[in-house]
Amino acid sequence: MVMLARVNMALQGAPKAQIFYTDNSLTTKALQPNSFDLICTNPPFGTPKFDKGKNGQNSKANYEANMEQVLGGFRPTQKVVDSYNAWYDHVKMKWQDIGDLELDDNGEPKWAGYRTDLRKTGGTDKKPFYSLQPTTAGLALGSKPDSKGNWQPVGATIDPAVLFIDRCLQLLKPGGRLLIVLPDGILCNSGDRYVREYIMGKKDEKTGEFVGGKAIVKAVISLPSDCFKLSGTGAKTSILYLQKRHANPNQPEQFLPEPQTDVFMAVAETLGYVVKNNIEDYNAGVANDLDKIVSAYKRGE
Repeated sequence: MVMLARVNMALQGAPKAQIFYTDNSLTTKALQPNSFDLICTNPPFGTPKFDKGKNGQNSKANYEANMEQVLGGFRPTQKVVDSYNAWYDHVKMKWQDIGDLELDDNGEPKWAGYRTDLRKTGGTDKKPFYSLQPTTAGLALGSKPDSKGNWQPVGATIDPAVLFIDRCLQLLKPGGRLLIVLPDGILCNSGDRYVREYIMGKKDEKTGEFVGGKAIVKAVISLPSDCFKLSGTGAKTSILYLQKRHANPNQPEQFLPEPQTDVFMAVAETLGYVVKNNIEDYNAGVANDLDKIVSAYKRGE
């Protein structure tokens, strides 16, 4: 895969582009916070379905165990390291060691020391109350707020696309841009409202402004249902285009209160091909609506 990726980048005019081979891009230490200008990604989404037989249930148990390991880096923890150089902050241009760290059985950080954006703001030692305090390099979507606003850990059945949103926002430099393919449910379902508010912030009904978000949503482009038909799914998806908010020059770990502007919306009916007999036929004479959509966006329509 690395060789194929390198050949592809060479064909695109970037033969010296860095290629990272990682077991899991959600947890790898090779990718640092605040270090990417642009991320384009089509992450895995949806929760796998398992057979009710023994093998299926064993697979389910392994999947959930692996997800719990991943989720550890997105949650607050009581285990901390006092003098561990956690990660290199590309905004402050120095090593940072702040926030809780998830440790393995040997007491070593599982992650590259990524802090969470959840802070204990009340409650008791047995039942702490965690609030969201967004930073440019933090993570939080291993939890979700309850009806009282207390962020509680989510289970292993969470859609991994939610974690990829969080991770991509962390990896982007302030002002960096993200194009990500997401299932429409994350953009529409009431149960995923907290994810949308995590991105954009909560809307102040008096002023109409969005407060507390990490990004400014630029565009949402709906894709046709057969977009991933060859992958065995007819799930409706969309491209979300956003820009990470800029950092406060006086407090680089905090975001500037930039306003959410109008969001460009479009629907792509066809992508230049039709799927026939498990083959993408590009000679069917159908248009690629993305060409027209990109042109309309550039014109400001």
